[in-house]
Amino acid sequence: MRHLIKPTPGYGVAYLDFEQQEFGIAAALSQDPNMLAAYRSGDSYLAFAKQAKAVPEWATKDSHEPIRNLYKTGSLSAQYGISAHSLAVALGQPLCVAHLLLERHKRFYRQF
Repeated sequence: MRHLIKPTPGYGVAYLDFEQQEFGIAAALSQDPNMLAAYRSGDSYLAFAKQAKAVPEWATKDSHEPIRNLYKTGSLSAQYGISAHSLAVALGQPLCVAHLLLERHKRFYRQF
């Protein structure tokens, strides 16, 4: 919907997207050590996939983008309290994939 915002003549609109902001805030507020480490890595979502051993330690955003995207959506969804059924629909994946992502988030970020 953001593309519908049109400034009046002579004015402008800035759209700012802070990378990994939700993850960083959740890590800071919960003081979860694994979550803080993932955030400090520079790519929280890829770090989560690495912590879960879903990708090798040498993985990058480019080399493992589909898996990183699963972990990104799973991580953000877990932070907002999504159900496994809703996550499966959002991902277009079987329910077992959604359960796995939510279980891994809970296991690795226990303090969160």
